[in-house]
Amino acid sequence: MLFLVLKIIHLSSVILFVGSIFFITYIIDVLKHQNPKEEYKLFAPKISTRARKLMFINVPIVFLSGLALLFMYDFTSIAVLMWLKVALALGVIVTFFLSDWIVKKTDHIHWFHHFFHHAVIFVMALVVILSQLM
Repeated sequence: MLFLVLKIIHLSSVILFVGSIFFITYIIDVLKHQNPKEEYKLFAPKISTRARKLMFINVPIVFLSGLALLFMYDFTSIAVLMWLKVALALGVIVTFFLSDWIVKKTDHIHWFHHFFHHAVIFVMALVVILSQLM
């Protein structure tokens, strides 16, 4: 029963995390190019701030529930895939916590912000694919 509860918590948290990054990348960034800069500056920071506050609660839940699930699995033939998934997921989590710093340091590089979000989504997709292979 504990395994099922942890799995539901983990999957719900992952869906929220991936959905937030997807929304920022494919909705907010598109609106940036379709609206005048002044209008964009009115709504985008509010959405981003709200999403970040939510993610600072959600990301530790993803991490802790994933860690608990990791140690509930028997270390069988899926262990290599599991550890690869964990490594990729940890990379995404660390990137999330460093994202403000990364964006500020690379603000002058116009293409980087776009690349950064797409790279994170790509790694998230790899984690989801690996989870389905197990």
